[in-house]
Amino acid sequence: MRALARYRVFDTPPEPGFDRITRLCASLFDVRIALVNLVGEHRQWSKSCVGIDVESVDRDLTFCTHTILSPEPLVIEDALLDRRFCENPFVTGEPFIRFYAGAPLVTPDGFSIGSLCIIHDEPRSLTQAQLGMLVDLSHMVVDELELRIGNRDRHLLQKVCEVSPTLIYLRDPGSPEPAFLGRHLLEELGYSRSSRLTGILHPDDVPLLEERRRDLSPASERRVELSFRARDASGAYRWLLACETVFEHDADGATQQFLGVLTDITALKTTEARLAHSEELLADRVRILEGLLESAGEGIVVADENGRFTVVNRAARQLLEGGPPLGAVVGRHRPYNIYRPNGEPFPEQELPLSRAIRGEASDNVELCIKNPHMPERLIRVTGRPLTDRAGATRGGIATFNDITALRAAERELAERALTDALTGLPNRRAFDERLALLVAEGGRGRQFALVLGDVDHFKRVNDTYGHSVGDEVLAHVGCTLRQSVRCTDFVARYGGEEFCLLLTDVDESTALRLADALRRAVAERACSVAVTLSFGVCANRPNELLEPPELIASADQALYTAKNQGRNRVVAGQLPARAPARRSRAPVERG
Repeated sequence: MRALARYRVFDTPPEPGFDRITRLCASLFDVRIALVNLVGEHRQWSKSCVGIDVESVDRDLTFCTHTILSPEPLVIEDALLDRRFCENPFVTGEPFIRFYAGAPLVTPDGFSIGSLCIIHDEPRSLTQAQLGMLVDLSHMVVDELELRIGNRDRHLLQKVCEVSPTLIYLRDPGSPEPAFLGRHLLEELGYSRSSRLTGILHPDDVPLLEERRRDLSPASERRVELSFRARDASGAYRWLLACETVFEHDADGATQQFLGVLTDITALKTTEARLAHSEELLADRVRILEGLLESAGEGIVVADENGRFTVVNRAARQLLEGGPPLGAVVGRHRPYNIYRPNGEPFPEQELPLSRAIRGEASDNVELCIKNPHMPERLIRVTGRPLTDRAGATRGGIATFNDITALRAAERELAERALTDALTGLPNRRAFDERLALLVAEGGRGRQFALVLGDVDHFKRVNDTYGHSVGDEVLAHVGCTLRQSVRCTDFVARYGGEEFCLLLTDVDESTALRLADALRRAVAERACSVAVTLSFGVCANRPNELLEPPELIASADQALYTAKNQGRNRVVAGQLPARAPARRSRAPVERG
């Protein structure tokens, strides 16, 4: 059944090749009926009929069912005398078969799939020569079936060649002009088929084509790839890729034809050129990035997921002089020690870079490095994990600044800062120096907020209760503010009844919340007279270098607004893009 199905011939229209054979049989053997029958699983179907109009009958009723059981022809000289067929309805009725001779249709792989049979309504006999002719004709039927498959395969190949984006061709030895099986190359390029391919090749590619084609030999059966340019009808050159191999050679080994597949690779070449250009741009950007890393004032260290350093910029190398070279692993011995600012050893696994490799971020961690090759340094480190597109941690990056000089300046400022005799707070000069330092740190990314406060109705307090009570109020406010802020924050007496605060590492919303808490603390703390404060708040913009007057002017304007809105409140200031001159305020009662 599988051998029969391979021919795909069941229930197909009549074909001249099979009809010629049945007509020849009927004439040659002088019989009434000749058929090419194919035996299926449940029925017999006639591909060609002469002398009878029948297409399909029940397999169990047919003579051919018996014919295919033997490789030899089946001959029934008189069906009425044969016990197998004497009661067959085709013997007792139309077409009244008396004589039957059938040769099995045997496929090249040895399967009987049907028969070529001749039928007459009178008894007959055949000579050996006649039987031989019947067998030969049955072989012709099988040849016709095989030819039918070959024609279908050729038709399939032709269709493949027509619809394929590649061009399939044959080429004779010594001829550069291909004979195309599919769409013609010249037509694809906008020429007629009468044009010659050699006339449109790029002159620089012709010698290379000839050299590569000489590499083809029938013995090796190797494939040669030929990449060349051809000019289309518009005058533009297109890149083509030809893959050739020996297709056929004669008995002496001489090559008869080459088979080739031709593909237009113009888009690929364009993409390659763009990719090369992109790689050049990428290389330029990498060089720029490397330059930025080397010139950065911050130390930058990048490590992979195993803790091995992949990037250590100049600032980091200078700070870690005598430390790990590029490629050292986090956790291994290093020729320097790391401590907390208070002198305690810093745990290895808590280092910002170690945490970053584990996928944890850390901000502004202060470390002390003790290196025998250089003085002790204090650094502030920020660590961030490096992740891939799927979100998996693939390493970490640590950035750090040397804040040794900053801390020394802060200590010097603390030592020489003048305090206000009445309140015990730093005075205006100390405030100005501290603000300048914070502005410098803000230019490198640190957040802080400037808060200006003014005692409400202070002039009235002095006029009503006297200056001694006014001094008591100022001391009360100064003490409350100093006790209500963090140790990292800065409180100073700005002048008269005005106070100023520098809140570090907070954004505007946090600064407003803290200022409001200070306002409530002053109002709720016991004093000889009722005291309230109004506040103006201005937060800096990290990484933007601002001038102190810009921050002061913004906070001052916010304080002025709080006074105008009824006092005892907190107002946020708007930081201008560039420093305007400090605006003079309209007369408002101070105090």
